[in-house]
Amino acid sequence: MKAEELNQIPEEIFPKFVQDIIDNMCIGSTLSSSELGGVPLNTFWPICQIMKCIVTNIVEQKMTKEEVYETLSCIGTNRAAIVYEGVEFRKEELNKMLVREAIKETNHLTDFDWNVRIGVSSDKVLELNEILMTLHLHTTSSKDGRRNTFTLDMSKPQVDELLEILQAAQNKIAQCQVVKT
Repeated sequence: MKAEELNQIPEEIFPKFVQDIIDNMCIGSTLSSSELGGVPLNTFWPICQIMKCIVTNIVEQKMTKEEVYETLSCIGTNRAAIVYEGVEFRKEELNKMLVREAIKETNHLTDFDWNVRIGVSSDKVLELNEILMTLHLHTTSSKDGRRNTFTLDMSKPQVDELLEILQAAQNKIAQCQVVKT
């Protein structure tokens, strides 16, 4: 990330630039290079991406306040403060937007198949080692509708662990539903 490229934004319009980036991320407002004092288009979009990356890192708490100021020291403490305070003011909205974006790009389980088989590790059929379960998970991407199938071979302890995780998830969902109502 080359934060020093943010120096190409004139000082007097830097606060508006930061606000426009945050608005774009939160509500999808338009970004215009013409409002930025004639910043060439070939540098405008990379600068926007740098700023969006910084905003995302702050919201996801990948950077502390001190790290933000250190990273942005090349553009001055005044500009760094504008960025940090602008993000902090709208942090809740930005966080909701990041969650929505993450959900858009996830795979959703649409169906599953399973079967149980007996695993044998020697040439003697009577010496059974363990029971295995094969689980086929059929998913659909929420982004492009692409379908995938993932196949897992699981031992009994792994199946038990999976069931515990699913039970805990079901309990958590039930708690959330109780709180919501």
